[in-house]
Amino acid sequence: MIALGKIFFCVFFLLFYIGKQAAFSQSANTVPILFRITDKETGIPLYKAHIYIKEIDKHLLSDFDGFAQIKLPSGIYVITVDYLGFEDARIVFNTATKNEIELALSPMAVTMDEVTVSATEENEFAQSVSTGASTISMKDIQDLPFLMGEPDPLKSIQYLPGVQATGEGNGGIFVRGGGIDQNLILFDNAPVFNPNHLFGFFSVFNASVIEDVSVMRGGIPAQYGGRLSSVIEINSKNADRNRKNFSGNVGLLAASFTAELPVVKNKSSLLVSARRTYADLILKGLSGAIPALDSQPDYYFYDLNVNYDHSFSVKDRLTFSFYRGQDDFLFQTNNSFSNDINWANTTGVLRWRHAFNSNFTSDFSVYTSDYQLELGAGISNYLLSLTSGIRDYGSKLSFSLVSIPKHELTFGTELIYHRFTPNNIDLQSTDVDFDVANTEALYGVESAVFINDEFEKGKWLVNVGMRLSTFSQMGPFTRYLGDETNTPTDSVIYSNSEPIVTYMGAAPRLSIRYALSSQASLKASIDRTVQYVHLAPVSSVSLPTDIWVPSSENIQPQRAWQYALGYFKSWQQGTWEASALVYYKQMQNQLEYRNGVLFGYGTGFNFDDNFAFGNGRSAGVELFLKKHTGKLTGWISYTLSRTTRQFEEIDDNQPFPAKYDRLHDLSIISNYELSKRWKLSAVFVYASGNTLTLPTGRYLIEGNVVNDYGTRNNFRMPAYHRFDLSATLKAGKKDSYNAWWIFSIYNLYNRQNPYYIYFDVSGNVSEFNLDIDARKVSLFPILPSVTYRFEF
Repeated sequence: MIALGKIFFCVFFLLFYIGKQAAFSQSANTVPILFRITDKETGIPLYKAHIYIKEIDKHLLSDFDGFAQIKLPSGIYVITVDYLGFEDARIVFNTATKNEIELALSPMAVTMDEVTVSATEENEFAQSVSTGASTISMKDIQDLPFLMGEPDPLKSIQYLPGVQATGEGNGGIFVRGGGIDQNLILFDNAPVFNPNHLFGFFSVFNASVIEDVSVMRGGIPAQYGGRLSSVIEINSKNADRNRKNFSGNVGLLAASFTAELPVVKNKSSLLVSARRTYADLILKGLSGAIPALDSQPDYYFYDLNVNYDHSFSVKDRLTFSFYRGQDDFLFQTNNSFSNDINWANTTGVLRWRHAFNSNFTSDFSVYTSDYQLELGAGISNYLLSLTSGIRDYGSKLSFSLVSIPKHELTFGTELIYHRFTPNNIDLQSTDVDFDVANTEALYGVESAVFINDEFEKGKWLVNVGMRLSTFSQMGPFTRYLGDETNTPTDSVIYSNSEPIVTYMGAAPRLSIRYALSSQASLKASIDRTVQYVHLAPVSSVSLPTDIWVPSSENIQPQRAWQYALGYFKSWQQGTWEASALVYYKQMQNQLEYRNGVLFGYGTGFNFDDNFAFGNGRSAGVELFLKKHTGKLTGWISYTLSRTTRQFEEIDDNQPFPAKYDRLHDLSIISNYELSKRWKLSAVFVYASGNTLTLPTGRYLIEGNVVNDYGTRNNFRMPAYHRFDLSATLKAGKKDSYNAWWIFSIYNLYNRQNPYYIYFDVSGNVSEFNLDIDARKVSLFPILPSVTYRFEF
């Protein structure tokens, strides 16, 4: 481990030295220029502001911090900057006298009936190199119909091609055949391990504080790693630096309130936001008048977000973000039975972004992310408690260099310390003494160095990168050795920080775009991904009882190759965009619980004795059509795919459909501006049913019914489809107070979509008249809701 650390240290600082030398050895004929675009009234950086340099006919987009960089020949230039909802800015500058340009755009004073999308947005879709990147802003999400009227940033990406929902109302997602754990979900640069509230019906991301949501399904740059299938980035917004702003939502399920407070004018700001459900408070208030409510479960969740943002200068920006969210569920009856579950996510990120000069910048962050579950059950004089969780401490340092003509080089390093508590169980009784062997905490260290280069040559745009990573399971740890009867005969004890097993992974990445014209292109990508942490799911949906475990002597890292090829086109100045793409993915070392294992407990004495391992494949076609402007906007996405798994211990190593295999996935999203005050939104989704394993026959043996299950996932549920509708009414503006009423209907035509299937048994075995009927359980009928949103 020490030798590996030395290798990574030397490689990283060699890259840093090369970058510094390239940054300061400028060509005599070129000058690096740094732009920074902000909101004049709030001081907030503007993301994806369009910068046009007339003399060289070059378009740029600012990054999340408002920065854009380019290297220009010496001379005088005219630039124009535009941004949706802001007045255009135009300046003339001479590279001999100025190479750092900061522009503050003024918000428009008038409201336009229709917005014209700039040409760069057309170029961004058709001419970027990515084969699977999509971004959705919260402005597009806020008015969409959602379950109980609660806007959900994570659920919005389920409407994109190649992304599948896990089931009715659930926040888990599958991307191009990958599992739930194969998505790297980053909230302000910190990983989130369980992004769900209310057993998956809502996500932990409070829409009031989110700026945008993006997902990378293919063509993933080398600076991202650690997961097999996708990267989902969720960025919280920055508070106004010049004035106080307050906003909130009040719905049928929950209420939220957000405060934006300037700390130092034009330099720093503080954002504080809180959200909480209140169904438990209402039920408690009514329980005195309605005794039947005493037996109802007591449940609530809350979220707290705190963001601090400070700019020391145009070159230095420091941000701090904190999140804490928790779910509490308690069910207690009068017959001495009780059940309580609570789970919580906590993240904290400190991030410093620095510009050494106009073409060499750095991004350094340290973070912690913690997920913990506590489950308890009691009946009579017995009490059972179970705890599990995962905690990460991480740091990431990356550099961006654009001094090489037509090249953008990114390189850096990442280090993560993992702590796992797969399962700790405690069983107590006043009558019996129980000796339960607890699973000890597990530790791992993950490190990586990466380099990524994007360059253009003629009609070709190439993004090529390499990510080299290592993972070591570390002590303290005790491994039990057993005989053929699974009886422990010996053990190996590892001390603190002692390496137990070490894995290495090389992950090359390549994306290519060939421009057919300024409006159309062909794109292709090859991704190699490696994953060292694993989620052991107990069902086909994401539940808080799912358990995270590290790679070990028995658990190999997951690895995958993904190939994609597509055609992308925009027209009418970016009003319309469309794409057609095919992909193929091979996945190795996929993990499932062995048959008979319940909540991580089986016949094995080690945490990794209870798993089966195999491979997976997924192939599909993704079609996408989107309209950006006009009174009617929206998109249509369709995915045709097949996903299979193959395990040596299952079905004699024959391929079987994955539990989330679906042939068809269709989403239609539309928004219609009825007037300046009314806006209508609609969502229609259709998906082939999930697979499941059901008995193919039953036998009566010695008076007992014995099931014959046949092959894995041998049945498929009925197709899932629903139609949602919402109407947004702008209540008017009075003394800087804005308000909206959002009326929505979830599942408008009351489709009884299957959540799970059970068997209803009637009759008598002894009389040979036993009837067994499969019955479907559905969760959500037609559900109307109303939400009040305000800003002042």
